[in-house]
Amino acid sequence: MLGSNPDAGRWSRRARTAAALIVVVLASACDGSVPSVDRYNDGIPDYDRNRGEKLITGELMDIANKADLATPMVRDAALEAAARNTAVALRRDGLAKVDNFDTELAHEYLDAMGVTDSAFRSLYFNVLFPGQAAEIMKQNLDIEALTEQFTNYGVGAVHSAWPPGYIVAVYLTRKQVNLDPLPRRIAKGMSIDIAGTILVPLTDLRINVDGPFGTDRYLPEIRGTRFAAVIPTTSTGEHRIEVTVVTDQGPEVAALMTVEVGDTGPSLGNHEDIAYRSIRGVADGRARLLELINQRRAKENLPPVIIDDRLNTMAQAHAEEMRQTGKVSHISKISGDIADRARKENIDFARITENVAVDQRVEDAHISFDKSASHRENMLDPEVDRVGIGIAFSQTSDSVYVVENYAKFQ
Repeated sequence: MLGSNPDAGRWSRRARTAAALIVVVLASACDGSVPSVDRYNDGIPDYDRNRGEKLITGELMDIANKADLATPMVRDAALEAAARNTAVALRRDGLAKVDNFDTELAHEYLDAMGVTDSAFRSLYFNVLFPGQAAEIMKQNLDIEALTEQFTNYGVGAVHSAWPPGYIVAVYLTRKQVNLDPLPRRIAKGMSIDIAGTILVPLTDLRINVDGPFGTDRYLPEIRGTRFAAVIPTTSTGEHRIEVTVVTDQGPEVAALMTVEVGDTGPSLGNHEDIAYRSIRGVADGRARLLELINQRRAKENLPPVIIDDRLNTMAQAHAEEMRQTGKVSHISKISGDIADRARKENIDFARITENVAVDQRVEDAHISFDKSASHRENMLDPEVDRVGIGIAFSQTSDSVYVVENYAKFQ
């Protein structure tokens, strides 16, 4: 998302040139990128935060404080570093890159700073003065709803000669587990030792590991609020680790990270083959997601799923409810769980599952589902033959709420 200064068009050429020269003089070592880290959740290198970052962070907290939160959001140094590096990249490549700054790229910047929180929200914009950031954040972040969902925040800003002022990146994440430090790379034959602290009430916690030859699932040992698991590795290459929890809002992905085993090995791949298209409404977005779902199923030699009108109605109502409440969950105080929503539509099912997300674009939601073992399992379930897709575009921010209901009827 790109916020702009409404008065920028009123500047004279001389004033714009003078402002650009001032900004160049102001730019300093406080505007450089932050080196990536070798371990998850183990701190970040020291760097100086500039005046713009400090002021805009204060603006964000003023907005959040007015929301009268039961639990205040926490300033997160790793998120700040990831946001700084994002802003540096946007300055280097030009603000036009904002339109192509997808969720997977944002994940790379977060991952490079050791961030493991799976659920995140991002915002990118430019301002002439830091004081103008508050209005853009109010317009583009559903702050009252988001601050009920997100717990941590980080702001990065760098001086820009053109457009003059600051380029800003903001990240919000939800932290449900606090993982102990974990290396991003280990030697062949070593185990991946995962441990951490549970931060929210939950009824279940599991660990999924996507390796070069499939997905393995583990039940960690849990003692009080602490959990631990030892994951053996038998092959080299990327291993994507997903920590899932079940809370009063249903199952969620609490943490996601990638550990490289050995010096060389197969990659789990990326999604560069997915093109972003202009989506002009619910029907357009639904058709795009159905296309991506069936393309992904075809890669696994699975038959396509077909769209079902009743599942569509069910999914659409849930997507619109999530947009209204700002809460992305499987269990709702309004509509119940997936079985309750199916009964309301008189759907007699033998099997039914659900994926939910809020993201920048519908393709980003699909990528997020595919990178998560538990969500991908629903998408690639050989027992289902129908799908319903709900899409609700936010009216106040550049985001889209997505629901996918997979089913086999009786």
